Parts: sequence; C-alpha cells; structure tokens
Amino acid sequence: MFGERGMRAQYVNEKLLKEMFAWGPEIVIVSLGGDDITTLIRPGHIGWTIVELCHRIRASGVRHVIVAGICKRHVFWEEEMDINRYVKIKNAINKKVMKKFPVASMMYVCESGHWSDDGVHLSVAGMLEYCESLRRRLVKDVSFGSVV
Repeated sequence: MFGERGMRAQYVNEKLLKEMFAWGPEIVIVSLGGDDITTLIRPGHIGWTIVELCHRIRASGVRHVIVAGICKRHVFWEEEMDINRYVKIKNAINKKVMKKFPVASMMYVCESGHWSDDGVHLSVAGMLEYCESLRRRLVKDVSFGSVV
C-alpha cells in the first residue's frame, strides 16, 4: 500500500509514486479520501487531476487502474459543508473520473456502524464493506477483461 495521511489528489507525493512504480504492480487501486472535497474546490478540476494521475500510473506499465470512489462522510471539517453539498461534489468528481476509468463505489454505508468515533475514518465494519465493494469491482473488471 502506498500513500500517506492527508495526501490530496492535486499534491501527490512523487517519491511514493516512484516507489510504487518500482514494485511493478499489475493492478493499482487509487483510493480517494474525503479531504479532497471542500467548499472551495472545483469538482471538474479534481476529477481531471485524478484522471491524469491514473494515466500516469497506466503509462508506468500498470495494466489495470481502478478508482475507489469517495465515501459519503459522516462528519465534515467545514461548517459550510453539509451532506447534500458533499454528495453533489462527490458525484461530480466520480462522474468525471468514470468517463476514463472504472470507479468502485461503496453501495452501502451505515452512518453509525461504518465509521470510527471521529466520524471521518471507516471502522472495521466500514473497511470490510469498502474492501468487499473493491473486490466486486475487481472481479467484474479484471477477471472479465473490461479494463484494458
């Protein structure tokens, strides 16, 4: 697993990216956190930034790139952010990315059982649901050849 806490789509750690490329993975899952969604962002810009990152990953020789869609968050850092605004921005980002790469989304997120006490990070049950949604997407796209 390559990543770091607080990393955002528009500020990728190049050292980590090079380390990942050196491993030569066949499949990469780009997992997006809720930190990329704020009241100040432009969803189209974030979406295309993610697409550009995925293209870089593919250009390094990775056969399959799947984007794990942003989960609906339970708690927001900004007072101006509410669930309706968050979902609208999240959906706009996912829609932009889906034009170029498959997006695996959590189908079911329980507000009380899938979040840790901070309301930001997934609990064990939430992580299990998240991983199962990724597994379903991988089986669909990689096993049957729809992702080239």
